[in-house]
Amino acid sequence: MKNRASVIALIATTSATAATIHVPGDQPTIQAGIDAAALNDTVFVAPGTYTGAGNKNLDFGGVDRVLLSEAGADATVIDCEGDGRGMYFGGGESESSVLEGFAVMRGDDYYGAGAGIRVDGSSPTLRHITISDCRGDVGGGITCFDAAPRIEGCTISDNRGFYEGGGMACYSSAPVLTHCTITNCGTFYSGGGLYCDGSTPTLINCIIAENTGGAYGGGGLFCTSDSAPLLLNCTIANNSAYDTGGIHSARSSPVLVNCVLWGNPPREIQGGAPTLTYCNVRGGFPGEGNIDADPRFRSFAGFDYLLGISSPCIDTGRPELQDGVSDWHPLWPAGHVDGPRSDMGAYGGPNNLGWIR
Repeated sequence: MKNRASVIALIATTSATAATIHVPGDQPTIQAGIDAAALNDTVFVAPGTYTGAGNKNLDFGGVDRVLLSEAGADATVIDCEGDGRGMYFGGGESESSVLEGFAVMRGDDYYGAGAGIRVDGSSPTLRHITISDCRGDVGGGITCFDAAPRIEGCTISDNRGFYEGGGMACYSSAPVLTHCTITNCGTFYSGGGLYCDGSTPTLINCIIAENTGGAYGGGGLFCTSDSAPLLLNCTIANNSAYDTGGIHSARSSPVLVNCVLWGNPPREIQGGAPTLTYCNVRGGFPGEGNIDADPRFRSFAGFDYLLGISSPCIDTGRPELQDGVSDWHPLWPAGHVDGPRSDMGAYGGPNNLGWIR
């Protein structure tokens, strides 16, 4: 349903002169479809598992176009087979370059960066992408250099970065992640979930959980070199590292609002100059509206880290913010009745409706 809605929206907004190319109907491989597409054209990819030359190391080549699966990530797989990366954006592509509805798996760029997806000097839109079982020197899942991609509704899981950024690594970049999960990723050194070097990422309604940070810390997030990440309504939980399981800040200034940091041994957050307001932090943290109380996480209907019925994080977010959708919505899985004030954590705040779209 999500994919069908996206297709309709794309068709409705595409100019009359834009072409539609089908893979494998019109072109035998995904790269052949991309190469045949001109500015603003759309490449539709049929369900299946795509392997071999022309179906990995994909490159938009600096031209804004749309690469869209017909049936979503569950049915459309880019399998790199442990040799090469999934996708590269390095030609200055804008947010009009869209990659939507694919699973990218088994990318291996072990002596490089971004085995799943690498973005250099570009700002593409990545939507409803699943990246798993990829590994590289840095940024096993996604790596950004001087880039500002929009990453929406993506799942980054079970990836490895040898040095840093098991799930994702950012260098002088400003990506925006919304409704994304980064889970079960790891590195030997720092930043199991996300690594930031001189970067200003924005994370909205995201979950960073069950990642391993390695020797230098930051199981969930490691930021250095004057990075200034902004996290709004995020959950950082059950990550681990030798030093600081949650967020390790070195010469950086992370800002967290309406977030939950819980169960990240040996400590939730350390270093730098972080600012936290209306957050739930195990062990406590100074700042307006902050609390220290078991969030009472639960799982339901495929959603993890939901707030339990009696969670102290319900209706305790920043007072002037409201949840975009409350628990009365028929598709909302939370299962408790609350007021309009925003909840803490990934399922609260003004943008929480995106979880069920």
